Amino acid sequence: MIGSRLGWRDILVFTLIGIWGVLLVGRYAHLMLSGSPQDSSPSRSIIRGPILDRNGEILAMQTRLAALTAWKPSITRPEEAARLLSPILEMSEEELLSLIQRYPGFFYVKRRISPSEEQEIKNLLEAGSLPGFSLQPEFVRIYPFKQLASHAVGFAGTDSRGLDGIEYTMDRTLMSSPLESPAASGNQVVLTIDVNIQHKTDQIARRIQEEEQADSVMILVADALTGEILAYTALPDFDPNHYPEATDEERFNYPVSAVYEPGSVFKIFSLASIVELGGASRESTFFCNGFYENASVSPPIRIRCLGVHGTETIQDILANSCNAGAAYASDTVDRQRFYEMLTRLGFGSRTGIRLNGESAGVLQPPRLWSLRSKPTIAIGQEIGVTAIQMIQAATALANGGVMLRPRIVKKVLSSDGSVIEEMGPEPAGRVFSPGTAALILEGMREAVERGTARRAALEQLPIAAKTGTAQKVDPETGRYSETAFVASTLALLPADDPRVIVYVVIDTPHGDSYYGGRIAAPVVREIAAFLQDYLPLPSGNRTTLVGTGHVTPLLQRLPEIGDEIPDFTGLSKRDLIPLLLRDDIEVIIRGSGWVTRQDPPPGTPYSPGMRLILELE
Repeated sequence: MIGSRLGWRDILVFTLIGIWGVLLVGRYAHLMLSGSPQDSSPSRSIIRGPILDRNGEILAMQTRLAALTAWKPSITRPEEAARLLSPILEMSEEELLSLIQRYPGFFYVKRRISPSEEQEIKNLLEAGSLPGFSLQPEFVRIYPFKQLASHAVGFAGTDSRGLDGIEYTMDRTLMSSPLESPAASGNQVVLTIDVNIQHKTDQIARRIQEEEQADSVMILVADALTGEILAYTALPDFDPNHYPEATDEERFNYPVSAVYEPGSVFKIFSLASIVELGGASRESTFFCNGFYENASVSPPIRIRCLGVHGTETIQDILANSCNAGAAYASDTVDRQRFYEMLTRLGFGSRTGIRLNGESAGVLQPPRLWSLRSKPTIAIGQEIGVTAIQMIQAATALANGGVMLRPRIVKKVLSSDGSVIEEMGPEPAGRVFSPGTAALILEGMREAVERGTARRAALEQLPIAAKTGTAQKVDPETGRYSETAFVASTLALLPADDPRVIVYVVIDTPHGDSYYGGRIAAPVVREIAAFLQDYLPLPSGNRTTLVGTGHVTPLLQRLPEIGDEIPDFTGLSKRDLIPLLLRDDIEVIIRGSGWVTRQDPPPGTPYSPGMRLILELE
């Protein structure tokens, strides 16, 4: 029977189909009348924010330039177009013709057209000489200081996305804005870098690399009281404005990625660890007859020294850079505890600085050590470090034993200049006692006055420094090379009240000398002379002479917080650093110098979780 009765299920299906059809037509009509959803709610476009140095100098910024584009089907005279554009774009006619023939539709001829190039092309377009070509405005990233601090600043691509350095690690911040605007500028990232110090260290490094025919040169300058990196020089470097043209070697971020044996510079940390563990003290002596020897093991261990130094104290070992003395000192401590002290100094771990590609270095656990490992590590071999790790560890000597994490970002500002985030010192914990730190600084100062760092000496500015000359491992033989070395010097200045850390590393010099004391120490002196006038640095008015003939920093005692908040007036920023280790109160330190005001005032009852603001001048 053809005409059968519809069941209730059929009626329900047809009813639902009808309702769906009505809704679909209604939605279509709404879109036709009101436009797309994006039209009714405008999308928010963020213009990538700038990167600034600590003084407000622009290191990276977004600007509007033109791009020359083309639509292949509309190009009627390709040979003539190539002839007209070649001298303007500084591209050969063959290159332009190849580009035109390669693409069937839309393509970019050249991006980042300069204003002068843009005007010349605009004249040709208005004359009708370039059919199929057009100029398109676009935002591009420019770097006004070119190579300056390029490994720190990094690079952002044509799509305004960070690909390296701060551009990469702070990409989300630079592309964000708290301001409600359809087209807002992203946040501003302020670095700790000072372009004036950076320019000086770059200038010196280029000269040294040329004079010493070195494979690479690193110079790091840091604020000892905050961990802020003031200069971040690494050669070879690159111009971020021409990032695609840079080689892998030029892009390589040496201070955080290069791992190397530090050599004798490391003795300041190995000896400090030994003293802190109780293996040695100010009165301890060790005998050097030209080598270290342990005949109680098989085969016997022998480590050569560069001289015969006789009986030596810890300070003498540092001043003379004595391998034998440092190795004998390592015999006084247990290998596990020695290893733990080095890890507390940050070796074998990343510092966490906001730069991509950071290496953790190489520090094997004691179970993998040979009988030779402990004395060898004590003289700076059989351990791999990065330059940024050395800076971090040096802050412990500068701050009475409290280590600070290195920082390269100072603060984040919105596009209207309001502060979104301000980074302060980041204590990584107490590593040494103040006495241990003071003893090592004495030895480093004596190295400048009478030892291997004499060429770092500067009149009217006491400097504490340690030199290093490390043999590199020959990758072909697996043995130490007789021709490839790393020359370095690490300095704290002024010696009696460290404010600045300077670390110079010259990799594989091919000049007349490869010793750190001869080619790296004079670089420290030149930088110190500049900093003495630029910052300026105190000439050392916080020292007291003691009967032993040694010079010891005069550290003020930090008052304890009991039932009431004490008076912190007159204390320096260094004196206050242990306060930052407390987790029961929030401590905010503003300014530099010495405490002039505090909130709450002295005598205020203490309560857990309270905020203490200290203002320095």
